[in-house]
Amino acid sequence: MQELIRKSQEAIIIKGEITVRILRIKNGSVRIGITAPKNTKVHREEIYHRIHNEQKIIKKADDNCFQLTSPQNVQPPNVN
Repeated sequence: MQELIRKSQEAIIIKGEITVRILRIKNGSVRIGITAPKNTKVHREEIYHRIHNEQKIIKKADDNCFQLTSPQNVQPPNVN
């Protein structure tokens, strides 16, 4: 992890296209502004983990559903 020291209104630039600016420091909280290309997803850490965990649950449910409906699990109808 890189550690950088910035004051209010100072910024860092990542890969020449993402800017993280310190907007305000007050009562132990830091307010930051992020400028990034539209296709770059930016989330707070806890939101990122929630999204990632929900996607894992959905994928697991989809995999289970596929296993139940895959051709090798389907029995042909009994025709007399």
